[in-house]
Amino acid sequence: MTTKPTLEQPHRERECVHRRAGAEGDFYGGVQFIRALQQMRGEAALAMAQKVGAFFWSDAPRVSVWLCRACAREAALAGPDIAEADAA
Repeated sequence: MTTKPTLEQPHRERECVHRRAGAEGDFYGGVQFIRALQQMRGEAALAMAQKVGAFFWSDAPRVSVWLCRACAREAALAGPDIAEADAA
């Protein structure tokens, strides 16, 4: 009996609602974004999460999240975690 190797799950990108308007921003690791949401209060976290395309939290290691500078400040993200964003 042979087993077929499972394919790696594809990398995904999500973005805040301000990207299409031409705002400047950076990519953040999905895990970094989730951690930031977990540090926020309930309503603030919900409002921030609604500004970004949806993804399952379990997929966070394979997701890069593009945030404009204003959204990154709102989420208290000082700078992108280059290793996490590139690993996704």
